[in-house]
Formats: sequence, C-alpha cells, structure tokens
Amino acid sequence: MKIKNTIDLIDIFTKLGCVNIFYTKHILKGVNIVRKTFTSVVLAMIFVLVSVTQVFAATETSVTGGPNDYPKFSTLVDGQNLYGRFTLNLRDGGGGIEATVQESTSGGGWKDIAFLSLNITSETNTTTTNVYMARGKQYRIYISFIGMGGTAYLRGY
Repeated sequence: MKIKNTIDLIDIFTKLGCVNIFYTKHILKGVNIVRKTFTSVVLAMIFVLVSVTQVFAATETSVTGGPNDYPKFSTLVDGQNLYGRFTLNLRDGGGGIEATVQESTSGGGWKDIAFLSLNITSETNTTTTNVYMARGKQYRIYISFIGMGGTAYLRGY
C-alpha cells in the first residue's frame, strides 16, 4: 500500500491495532520531524556542493600561437580573490613572445596588469610571475607578439 497522505497513515495504524489516536499523532509527528530533518540535510549537502564547486571552479586559460600569429586572446577566466600564476613558454627555435594579462574594467574595457616577454637571448624558454585575480573581475591573456611560437598560461591556485 502506498502512503499518499496522513489519512493513509492513520488507516494503517488503525489496521495494525493502534486505535489510540494519541499514539498515532505522536508517530505522525515523528514522521514529520524525520521528513523535515531529511530535507534540511539534503539542502545543506546541496549548499556545500555548490560552495565547493565555486572554490574549485576552472581558473585556468591558455593561448598558443605559431609563427607571426598575433595578436591573440585567450578565453576569459573569473577571478576568485586568489593569486594566479602567469607563465610564458617560448617554443624552441625562438624568435620571441610577448604577452599581457588583462583585467576587465567596470566600463567594459581592459586594463593591463602583468607583462612578460621572452626572446632568443633569454637564458630560459620559460618565465613566470604571480598576479592577483579579484572576485567579480574577468581576466584574459593578450599575446602582442609571437616569433616562431609559444604558449601563455594563466592558472589560479
């Protein structure tokens, strides 16, 4: 028998010999408390999952270019009041690469907040710096020059 409402529960208790309505009401109160508690626990779990998802949301973007393939922009990343690592890799064979991290402005424009460059005279093929990525702002990488090729990354951590 499926229980659809409180009357069905009273019928079941009556058939089982629980004719005292006083006990039936207390049992029904217990059922309602369990139902409310279960609902509260489920809602709390949903809240926790949403919060964790926000904390670990994708905070990474990159842009790669080949010979003389510029200017280029990465996809947008949302800031989360955390630092991000801006990395630039120059492909072997050289030339050079220049990239900037840009932050969205309230007027709909973009503001440069970090700049990196590498060229064939650099001691290494990789350089990196940290950038603060504020909540409510969006960030992107702008490659202004690529010689033979390279990749720029922006990763939140």
